[in-house]
Amino acid sequence: MATIPPRKAKSIRPVAPADRDRIVLRWAAACTEVDYLTLLKLPVTARGPNDAEVRAAYRVFSRAFHPDHYRGAEPAVRDAAARVFREGADAYHVLGDPVLRLRYLAALAKGHKRVPLEDLERGARGDARKAASLPAAQLAKTERGRAHATRADQLLAMGELAYGKAELERAVALEHDNLALAAKLEAVSAQLFGKRGG
Repeated sequence: MATIPPRKAKSIRPVAPADRDRIVLRWAAACTEVDYLTLLKLPVTARGPNDAEVRAAYRVFSRAFHPDHYRGAEPAVRDAAARVFREGADAYHVLGDPVLRLRYLAALAKGHKRVPLEDLERGARGDARKAASLPAAQLAKTERGRAHATRADQLLAMGELAYGKAELERAVALEHDNLALAAKLEAVSAQLFGKRGG
């Protein structure tokens, strides 16, 4: 099995084209065998990365593997760069969405390195439908999270979607592994943005 370069690369140093090509080919051989956190060189923690960490990691990743950087390379290297970049874009799609990220981290904890995107999205939609019908206070698991969720329920009942969403965000920050509460937040966000757009 090919190895992936070490994590925590904060910047891309200029490398010779031959070395760059070898790195891309090595990544292409290994990118489907690793999880999304490893692919974007994010630390594997119980809590998982936050939005800013995911964006920063993807920015570094895309600077290294964007296919436009390999226009003058051999066809095999161009194809390898495109393949690695597609995998990284999939990783960013999953890790950049809070609900999908939580579902992916739960699957990763169970030993699944890759979960089909359709399964993650289908599950997230199902969670959102169930969570939208329940009070947020019922979904919260901790006392502090329940306090914010109760306040969110009160604000949502008064029609204050933006303030209710803010309270739900605080509850989700306290209970980062609560998929149902994150799905409730996503349902309220969709309702809020739907109301603003219409």
